[in-house]
Amino acid sequence: MSASGSAASASGAAASGGTIAANARAELEELLARKTQIDKSLQLLEQQIYAFEGSYLEDTQLYGNIIRGWDGYLSNRATNANDRQKRRFKDTDRLFSLSSCTSPMAAIMAEQSTQEDDDRLAKRRPKN
Repeated sequence: MSASGSAASASGAAASGGTIAANARAELEELLARKTQIDKSLQLLEQQIYAFEGSYLEDTQLYGNIIRGWDGYLSNRATNANDRQKRRFKDTDRLFSLSSCTSPMAAIMAEQSTQEDDDRLAKRRPKN
């Protein structure tokens, strides 16, 4: 009886191990699907922030904003075509987009910074 009992016990343990592995696999797939959903949601949110931020910086460039200060607001002169052309802002003014390490804008700026650092190091190296 002990031989058949241990065989049944071994097959029960194998079946139990199989269900544990199947449960773990199902949970992993569920978590990966959730991560993908969260990543897509984050990407959409960062695109919205980028668009709103650009609109804000463009609309407030003449009079002042949270990035540049409010000096232009005090002068409050009439705008002309030249002023409208000055509405351009720098990508480095994008405080909110650049604050997220996962935003595309932050990745672009980091790449540019790395390239500039590499260029500076190349200039410092003595030529043989």
